[in-house]
Amino acid sequence: MDGIRQVDVDVDIRSCDLSDSSMRCKVYSPQVATLAPHFLANYRNPFANSDLDADRRRVAGELDRWRPIAAREGMGYAPGHEPVITAGFRFSNSETGHHAITLKPELVVQICGNGLTLPLFTYRKNHIGEKLDTGTISWSQDTYRKELAVITAKTRDKVSEWLSTDFLNARIDELEAQAGAPVTQPDKTIEVLGKKLGFTEAERSGVLSHFIAGGQLTAAGIANAVTSYSQTVADPDRADSLDDLAVQAMSLA
Repeated sequence: MDGIRQVDVDVDIRSCDLSDSSMRCKVYSPQVATLAPHFLANYRNPFANSDLDADRRRVAGELDRWRPIAAREGMGYAPGHEPVITAGFRFSNSETGHHAITLKPELVVQICGNGLTLPLFTYRKNHIGEKLDTGTISWSQDTYRKELAVITAKTRDKVSEWLSTDFLNARIDELEAQAGAPVTQPDKTIEVLGKKLGFTEAERSGVLSHFIAGGQLTAAGIANAVTSYSQTVADPDRADSLDDLAVQAMSLA
């Protein structure tokens, strides 16, 4: 959090999760956003379906100030349907066995709160734990402070990079290049990519339901189905893993 505060950008924490093995937190910047008309073409909020919305935590968006921008671009979308993506990132800390802090960027879809993580940019830092392979070592407070200072500084640098318009636009351009590929056999497509990516049968069924509810019969619809379905998964570690697979699922589709 100290690293985040050192960067001159407004951020909101949109959710936090605590499991037996880790803490996970999702942060986004409402002021760093852009339109992604191809990636979100014809996409509708799957959580309009009351059954899919049952386990989902809604995330409030700040869309009003983006409507004039959309209008100037010739895309005056109806309220609640704007193809806005916001820059964000996730950080997690594991204390059981792994002793590591992880940072990775995330693209947040304002329509429904979907979060596409970008695992290729993940930063992972093993931090000092009480037990090492050589046994138990007592570290000095000075060593702990220096370790924390490095983590703080690197967090500051990553936040500065990821919560920027340049980074966001570059990632959106990459998504938009693949987004429009048609998916004509969604059940077969999700079955095949689910096997490649290690989805359980229940997860494949859930992703298919979200794909149908999202109404987006393209590769982008696959990615959005994975990230909307993940919001209904109770295990935060598995939900995070699914979000890591969304962009890869789109590429496979």
